[in-house]
Amino acid sequence: MFISPTSRLAIGAILVWQVAAPVQGFASSHMDAPLISLDDAANTTDVYAFKSRSEGSAYLSTALSVYPFEEPGVGPNNYRFDPKVDYEIHVALGQNHINSGTPDISYRFEFTTGIKNPNTILQAYLGVVEPGRNFSANQNLRQTYKVTKIDHRIGDIETVLGDHIMVPPNNQGRVTPNYNRFQNGDRIAREGVSNSDNLDGYTKN
Repeated sequence: MFISPTSRLAIGAILVWQVAAPVQGFASSHMDAPLISLDDAANTTDVYAFKSRSEGSAYLSTALSVYPFEEPGVGPNNYRFDPKVDYEIHVALGQNHINSGTPDISYRFEFTTGIKNPNTILQAYLGVVEPGRNFSANQNLRQTYKVTKIDHRIGDIETVLGDHIMVPPNNQGRVTPNYNRFQNGDRIAREGVSNSDNLDGYTKN
């Protein structure tokens, strides 16, 4: 996997918020190029990739951070993916990742933003957001995304893998209590999990 040097930035589907912390000896650098520092929604920081296995099959899991050094629960701002940015993951197979870095397969993530009720000053949430497979009635700002696989080995054939997939809401404390321990919005964030069944209700759905 590599990050494309072109204007189409490589990015994971998982949004990972970057919290300010002292930089240690072998940490990655977060120095920004001048132009990208003006575009937070496309400003990438760390890329994570790891192999996982399930019932004899191997998977490549990736994640990439955007919005450098922003705490997700700061409010009242609502951080989101930019519909004007094509977020892509490029995967080089076999010896290509060593010889040339030429991608064999790419995955494109395109986002759409909608507002349920434009006649309110409450941009993001109208009340406590309930988890579920569809948007909560109190989630005013809503984002969905489409995932497209591009196979460069067979003439850049594009296959849509999913569309209208719901983006989980931002962490906003008491408005999104399921992100916190004891599900009351006041405690620290929930611990990480190793099984999707144990995810919080927003992310699981």
